Amino acid sequence: MSVAHETEGRAPGDEVVEDRHRDGAITGSVWFRPTTGGWSDAVGFEPETVAGILDGAAPASWTVRVS
Repeated sequence: MSVAHETEGRAPGDEVVEDRHRDGAITGSVWFRPTTGGWSDAVGFEPETVAGILDGAAPASWTVRVS
């Protein structure tokens, strides 16, 4: 199942760690402002979803990684 997300903003921010992902810990410093409102850290999304949202538009320093 695929879920599409639209954002109206993205920004670097505090680094967040989600350590309960099935593939390991996800660490990220990217934050999104979904069109539904509020801000959400990127680690709340699957890494593939984050890549689709960023679509190459973010600097390399905005990282989301699985370890």
